[in-house]
Amino acid sequence: VLPNPSAGDVWVESAALVQELLITDALGRVVLHALPCTDRVAVQLAQPGMYLVRASIGGVVKVRKLAIQGP
Repeated sequence: VLPNPSAGDVWVESAALVQELLITDALGRVVLHALPCTDRVAVQLAQPGMYLVRASIGGVVKVRKLAIQGP
């Protein structure tokens, strides 16, 4: 997940294909659910806050924290 922290534009990158991408906010609400089947996904988040990014890659789920900063 790059860059982190970010102003809102983020890339999720992997050496293998990202099969499923799920981003939730600090309250657990789903902000994005996608099935990209690519190794690089562009994401734009408008609201500042903390997010969890869950990516299913090769049958393994990886979780990363993401901070979106305000203006």
